Amino acid sequence: MVNPSVKSHASTQVASPIEMSSKLFQSIFDHSADGMVLMDSHRRILYMNRTAQQMTGLSQVLGAHCGTLFHCHDAHQQSLRSENCSGLCVLNEHVSKTNVEMNIVDHDGLIIPVSVTYSYIPGNSVEPYLLMSLRDISDKKRLEKENQEREALRYTLRERERLARDLHDTVAQDVAYANMQLKLMYEDAVTADSPLSKDLNRLSQVLDKTLGTLREAIYDLTFQVDEDLNGFLKKCIVEFTARTQMDIQYQTHHIPEHIKPHLTNQLAKIVQEALANIVKHSQAKHVRVSLIGQQSPHRLKLLIIDDGKGFDESAPLEGQHYGMNTMRERCTLIGGTLEISSSIGKGTRIKVELPLD
Repeated sequence: MVNPSVKSHASTQVASPIEMSSKLFQSIFDHSADGMVLMDSHRRILYMNRTAQQMTGLSQVLGAHCGTLFHCHDAHQQSLRSENCSGLCVLNEHVSKTNVEMNIVDHDGLIIPVSVTYSYIPGNSVEPYLLMSLRDISDKKRLEKENQEREALRYTLRERERLARDLHDTVAQDVAYANMQLKLMYEDAVTADSPLSKDLNRLSQVLDKTLGTLREAIYDLTFQVDEDLNGFLKKCIVEFTARTQMDIQYQTHHIPEHIKPHLTNQLAKIVQEALANIVKHSQAKHVRVSLIGQQSPHRLKLLIIDDGKGFDESAPLEGQHYGMNTMRERCTLIGGTLEISSSIGKGTRIKVELPLD
């Protein structure tokens, strides 16, 4: 015979299966690593767990339409509301969908890449429900982007090396041979006191210049920095100073320890191009090069300022435009911005800003 007091105590301590089920499922949903959003058949939100609230920064959402709330869109910014909504397809077809990748917008307007699983939940004599499971895949997308950048960079470097080899083995060799023959003809013409000697000499000088330009292009195509950016720039500036006798000051502040190789290569070339332009066109006596790191947002700023003759920004440039266009293209290639400001008699200021994230 069971003691009544024991039976009474047991009934107060042990919850019914229904109560246990309800509490257990509530705890599972609340502590899930994925964001969980439960919706009715009209895609109005009935429940959102803690992870989903933290992910989106939204809390007071009950009754809101999911499309209005999340602003779902694909990688091409195409809206996934209305007929493009995967959740609507699940409700209409009664078939769940897994690993649907899209972007949503959080409370602050930031875009979050997510992988979504839509589960169709039949209702007992009522309309069905839709369970939306959200997983933040920002890290995955960042790694994918970095891998794509590395692959694109490897492909570009291979193509540049191939092009450099072709230029060296064909065009440069042909120009060098033609120039050598032209010089021999010039010597013969001088010996014979021919009136063609002057023309031959001018043609030879043109080919000398062309060959020099070709060699510079081949160097540019195969250029790679084999050390950190700071170390390379120190050497580069020492070499420019020795060659030009120009006073070039180099300053650094909070430079990141690691800068991606393709960013280092392009920034190094921008500095080289800027200094070459200054030597050729500015008549400057003093130049200041500054490399500055910023933590928030994570950016790198490059400043190159000279005290040369400057130029009128509104007037068309003669001679400098190619170098400046090249610098601008290099900036665009690595996702940066380039600003050039100058005025006659007041020097020129070049500013490059580059996001590092």
